[in-house]
Amino acid sequence: MNRAVKSNYISSLVMTFLVAFVGSLRAEDTLVEKVDSVTPGKIFHVTSAYQPQRPGFMSMHVGYLTLTSVTNEDVYIVGVSSPDYQAVSIHRSFQMDGAYQMESVGELKISAGERVSLEPGGMHLMLYEPLKQRKEGDVTTIVFTLCDGQSLSFEMPVVSA
Repeated sequence: MNRAVKSNYISSLVMTFLVAFVGSLRAEDTLVEKVDSVTPGKIFHVTSAYQPQRPGFMSMHVGYLTLTSVTNEDVYIVGVSSPDYQAVSIHRSFQMDGAYQMESVGELKISAGERVSLEPGGMHLMLYEPLKQRKEGDVTTIVFTLCDGQSLSFEMPVVSA
């Protein structure tokens, strides 16, 4: 990897970190609208889903939401994708030795009757390489794949940061 590409890659990672931890601290202020939809089969509710708008030069974006189980069985999300991005994953942010770090979450368990929040400073969606510029008012489709192979989708609005 040449120096310029490596520098841009590192800058992008640093910006993503800052977006996830600093740029979204006013998340409650940016909730212009909430998506309150029930997924097919009534497995869980998706609420308060939103994606802060990011500058066009950023290739990684974030998404936040709350999942509430409405079934008597545990639900396992084993994959996530979007037709609007090259790739999507669930990440968990944590602090270790005074520094913030992120790691990919391979499988997300939602226990029966429980609520899981993907929020600034904790778990969140990482959205890689938008297929077109995302701006306020756009809607991003997110698709969760469950351990039984079932796919469930919902829409997440892009809001002003």
